[in-house]
Amino acid sequence: MNIYMKEKKPLIAVFGSRSDNKKLQIIRINYLTSLSDAGALPVLAPMFASVEDYAQLAETADGFFFAGGVDIHPHRYGEEVLEECGEIDTERDRSEFDFYSVIKDSKKPVFGVCRGIQTMNVMRGGTLWQDVRTQKPSETVHSQKALGKERTHKVKAVRDSLLFDIVGKEEFDVNSFHHQAVKSTRLKISAYAEDGLVEAIEDENHPFFLGVQWHPEYTTAIDEESRRLFSAFVSAAKKN
Repeated sequence: MNIYMKEKKPLIAVFGSRSDNKKLQIIRINYLTSLSDAGALPVLAPMFASVEDYAQLAETADGFFFAGGVDIHPHRYGEEVLEECGEIDTERDRSEFDFYSVIKDSKKPVFGVCRGIQTMNVMRGGTLWQDVRTQKPSETVHSQKALGKERTHKVKAVRDSLLFDIVGKEEFDVNSFHHQAVKSTRLKISAYAEDGLVEAIEDENHPFFLGVQWHPEYTTAIDEESRRLFSAFVSAAKKN
């Protein structure tokens, strides 16, 4: 064994964004540090790889993480683009859906945050609210102006769920930075916001397939629920 390697860490393939000019592939550092602090080795998955390359990555990696970002093209879930739909990156859509085509039968852990939960839902045949503010208005703040470490509304976890088992409580506070959300899903809903909006989904037939609508990567330093989410995901990846 290499003298520098004390213990093999699980390798996590991370799907990120592109810069505004589309010349850079990027990922926010707090996604990577949250995974690293939980004991993983995160690597940025190439956006322009072939399906064959993704098959090799899927074989090599121990877990898969879908990060936040711009909106998914509504054509992916059978809808026309509304005026309120935000920025779309069809190349990112293509890469993530191509990657999912090679992992859909895998039992390796999958974790998604914000756009990530939306991506996972659409991959599994679900649909999205293209703009929560106009399509499902409420007084709950889903697109906060406060900093990421500030938590602006509560979510309620379903007791018989992976999410509840991880966080260990039924109700807790989260931050919120999204204008889209899960509308219909074929997966188990495992958390709701105070206004009934879906905040987490999971696959009961998968060891770890979990998406959350909030951004726990901002709050791992200040709340136990966020740390537990990343720790549970990395622990599941270690079993591969």
